[in-house]
Amino acid sequence: MWWEQRAFALEKLAEKGITVLSHYAFQEHERLACLIRLCAPLIQPYVRSGRLIYIFAYDRAAQPAPFNGLAGFQFGKVIGVSVEALKGKWGRDYAVGVLLHEIAHLKISGHTQEFYLHLGSLLDWYFRKTGRDLSAYSL
Repeated sequence: MWWEQRAFALEKLAEKGITVLSHYAFQEHERLACLIRLCAPLIQPYVRSGRLIYIFAYDRAAQPAPFNGLAGFQFGKVIGVSVEALKGKWGRDYAVGVLLHEIAHLKISGHTQEFYLHLGSLLDWYFRKTGRDLSAYSL
């Protein structure tokens, strides 16, 4: 079941020293929930296929290297988005770009031409849906 997979994923994250943001960080979790709702049409196929089981928020400063320098990361079937990205530290839509970048990694590992073409299609979807262009961000 999904909750067993989530527990396993959390255990693997803990083995790497990665800590998930406390559930008491209501503002950050609400921002993450809004981000997930916005990108739900892109996320749902990965959830249905079992390639994505968990999206979580984390505080960069609380993570071990190299995760403390990342705005987001994909590890197995989970995606982490930093609190700094969720708060808009680097721009209003930066967290969307981070999430889309990590979603692209669910399909293609590494930063190859194929990866960037897939990321471009995700960014195009976002632009068509919202009218906000993310091409200015170096993702």
